[in-house]
Amino acid sequence: MLTVAFLFSLAAVVGKKGIIHSSPLYFIVAFFLLNNIGLILLLVIFDKVRLSDLTGRPVKGMVAGLLLYLQAICHAYAISMVQAAYMISIKRLSILFSVLYGRLIFNESNIRSRFLGACWMLAGAVLIVMFGR
Repeated sequence: MLTVAFLFSLAAVVGKKGIIHSSPLYFIVAFFLLNNIGLILLLVIFDKVRLSDLTGRPVKGMVAGLLLYLQAICHAYAISMVQAAYMISIKRLSILFSVLYGRLIFNESNIRSRFLGACWMLAGAVLIVMFGR
């Protein structure tokens, strides 16, 4: 998880630079287009997925893609307005909703420890917003 956090921290800064030097909408469309084409090619080349798997449920795929695209646009416009660390820390608050949905919708167990971890993340976001410069 530390490796993932490190990679996401780099991606946030690079994304912010890309948005600064172009526009939020252009950068996100170009980034996702290149990223998705590259990912599909790698998955097909390494025989991890067949193209027929990707086209089996077109309506569900388009709905999921539209939601992801809307999230990416909101992300791009938000990060263009403030410092990357502020925006990313606030975005990470979604973990609280994930924990609550996990309990209410999916009846997950061990919710107290999950919620405690989410509260630690909330505390970190609050500290960044209050004392970050």
